[in-house]
Amino acid sequence: MNILIIEDDLTKAGKVAGVAREYFRDAIEKLEFADSMASATKAIYEREFDLIITDLLLPPRTPDVAIDLSDQITATIQDSKFNRAASIIAVSGFSDIIEERRRYFSDLGMFLVEYKTDDDSWIPPLKMCFQRVEVKTRYSFIVFCALEKERTAYKAVNGAVYGDDFLVKGLNCTNIQLGPHRGLCIKMPRAGLVDAAIIASKAINLFSPKVVAISGICAGVAGETDIGNIVAGSFAWEYQVGKWSVEDFKMEPYQVHLRSDILDELEIFVGKDKLGLQFKDNTFSDRTIRNQEVVIGPFASGSAVIADPARVNGINSQQRKMAAIDMEMHSIYRACDLSAERPAFFGVKTVVDLADQNKGDEHHINGSITSARFACSFIKQLLDRRD
Repeated sequence: MNILIIEDDLTKAGKVAGVAREYFRDAIEKLEFADSMASATKAIYEREFDLIITDLLLPPRTPDVAIDLSDQITATIQDSKFNRAASIIAVSGFSDIIEERRRYFSDLGMFLVEYKTDDDSWIPPLKMCFQRVEVKTRYSFIVFCALEKERTAYKAVNGAVYGDDFLVKGLNCTNIQLGPHRGLCIKMPRAGLVDAAIIASKAINLFSPKVVAISGICAGVAGETDIGNIVAGSFAWEYQVGKWSVEDFKMEPYQVHLRSDILDELEIFVGKDKLGLQFKDNTFSDRTIRNQEVVIGPFASGSAVIADPARVNGINSQQRKMAAIDMEMHSIYRACDLSAERPAFFGVKTVVDLADQNKGDEHHINGSITSARFACSFIKQLLDRRD
């Protein structure tokens, strides 16, 4: 875990750090100090912490006089994309301020400890607060798959170390290492929007990944994509949302878009290898399928397998440039979009059929492998640029 101690009194900071080290021991990866509001703000906006221990009176800058900056401290933490989910403990020797702000901080989920300079009576209450701090196991990235064949495809990714399967709080996980980046591949209990939303939300909250992705196979849309196209989702929506009336179904699609910075990086990444040949070694033998380009386009997600061109045409009326249909991507995008962790996210799947009467399993393995390779390569690029 990573801890930030915000305190201008070096003696007090050292004592608090000593209690934290004694309590958390080897769980501490990094412990940092900030002695002013300016240095604390820089750290809070630039790096992620599991626990922030702060005084309520701080100098705006070193060596200014300390003043009550409790409102500014809480606002800065809540505004930080990295630390809005961090645990916060205020340790202050000013009992009047503690009593005055106790209800306010309690409503924000913060812990308050009154510090004593002349004895150690403050240490047991601080340790009690530590008991309520969740020590998270963090992973740099998480990839979600709906099918086991989509997950085992990661064994065919060069440079990826495919580890053991294990269960964590009901999540079916596999360790995957991409260079220095430690991640997980999580298989959902079942394909579909509901399981995808629940599993993704749970995993993001539990592991706080920097990058989230989904890979696997999908159906293409005749005229836009074909078997063999690797399709990265520029945005996704649930095609089932709307209202059924006596006359017909009135659609009401809500889209979740990639962040603009991720979309920009994705376009540059795809532009360097438009056919995605680096991802197709020892996969599709048919040259026509092998030479299909990588596409960045809209995904429509729903809870049913589709093998009916008429049904595809109906969904296509919601978005004329629809590139692919699947059963999970919208849920993954939505879970990331709503998460307090706000990870970078994207989805990529390979077209293995056109949702028609010819639907079959022939291309599932190759499609799973090509999308897994794409996912790993782009995840590594995103993480390398952010570390």
